[in-house]
Amino acid sequence: MSHIRYVLDELEDLSKSDPNFANKLNLEQVGVIGHSFGGYTALAVAGAEINDLRLRQVCPDQDPTFNLSVLLQCLANRLPPFNYDLQDPRVKAVIAVNPITSTALGPASLGNIQVPVMIMAGSHDIVAPTVPEQIHPFIWLNTPEKYLAMIVDGNHFSTSGASGDDFALFPRELLGSNPQVGLSYLKALSLAFVNTHIRGLSNYRPYLSVSYAKFLSENSLELHLVKSLTPEQLEESFGSEPPQTIIPQIAIEPIPKRSETVLDQIKRTGTIKVGIRKDAAPFGYIDTNGEWKGYCFDLLNSLKDKVAQQLNKPIELDVVAIQSTLENRFAIVRDEAVHLECGPNTIISNIEGVKFSTPFFITGTHFLVDSQQPRVFNRYQSLDSLKIGVLPSSLTETFIEETYPNAHKIVFPGDIGRSQGVKALVNSDIDAFASDGILLIGEVTRQELSSSQYILSPEQ
Repeated sequence: MSHIRYVLDELEDLSKSDPNFANKLNLEQVGVIGHSFGGYTALAVAGAEINDLRLRQVCPDQDPTFNLSVLLQCLANRLPPFNYDLQDPRVKAVIAVNPITSTALGPASLGNIQVPVMIMAGSHDIVAPTVPEQIHPFIWLNTPEKYLAMIVDGNHFSTSGASGDDFALFPRELLGSNPQVGLSYLKALSLAFVNTHIRGLSNYRPYLSVSYAKFLSENSLELHLVKSLTPEQLEESFGSEPPQTIIPQIAIEPIPKRSETVLDQIKRTGTIKVGIRKDAAPFGYIDTNGEWKGYCFDLLNSLKDKVAQQLNKPIELDVVAIQSTLENRFAIVRDEAVHLECGPNTIISNIEGVKFSTPFFITGTHFLVDSQQPRVFNRYQSLDSLKIGVLPSSLTETFIEETYPNAHKIVFPGDIGRSQGVKALVNSDIDAFASDGILLIGEVTRQELSSSQYILSPEQ
């Protein structure tokens, strides 16, 4: 969504500085058309905010579903708890084609849209099913100018216009029977919609009518258009109670609003409070001089500059490193002892009061072994009687217990556990140390050990 705002800002600059663009663009009357995720984007810039309460209610205990789009929408539940103001006042009307909306937006968010909206749907869409993702959301819209265009037998890509070799790239179930016809519907309706609601040409309004949709409709792929639909009408069409609640209610309590935003607090105190592990090289560790080092500190320097820019005033932001551990890393964020925690964390979606950023590194469990040990280490065997070092209360410990129940597990507790575990391997007190691969490499480097002697299994 920020890309749309960026493009519009750039076009505004060009219209002022480049003669080729001067007096050619009306950037106060912008229309947005999007398909699938792009349909969600169009609705978001029109004023539908990410619905955190809806995500928190639906996503943690999601029942098995044939609605694939819910799985995609629930990824938004991992976003950091910021106020994502995606609406752009320059956007005056939007068309959402096969949008995914039911979970990430929901009734409350879609009800906030005040500009004209057209939703296009395909009755046989298996990616974004029509009833929950387009028909229900159409009912949730409160804007007086709204349209629902339904392509009977249409699928998720029925408006793609695919032909020739394109048919070989997508299954027929996704393309539908005649995407060229679907594309012609999109062209005709979008032309009428944009001219009516963006350009203000009233003579195009008759083309946004039930009768014109009927005129366009072909037998191979029927087109229907409605401008209003009530829950009662939809229930009547089912002939009984609908399988899904048409207007779902939020059944969880909202998180109490902070008396002061995080940015306001940083502005007032001049301090970003951040938790960092001191045993997690290369992300965060204490060097031989007793100083904090690691990627997280480099990241925080960039964050410091970004925050100062966002506050729009020169400000010195001191980074206060509050040590995090395997045991307290989530609690110090939830209890607001820190603004954020940076380090190696398993992304979990159902931790109350904690959100995760986009991951900046991906790793997994590896064994660190001494390649010069006489005893051959083979992770494909049972590891009977082998001494395997682990950190307590870690996912790696659980993995070892479940996968190698006959191995002799040696636990290295505390914030120097990984360091002590690697030293135990060097002293031949254990046969292998199991942990995240990148952290094992970081500890080998920090202890200045030979990377050719102390190797990962499997290789990183």
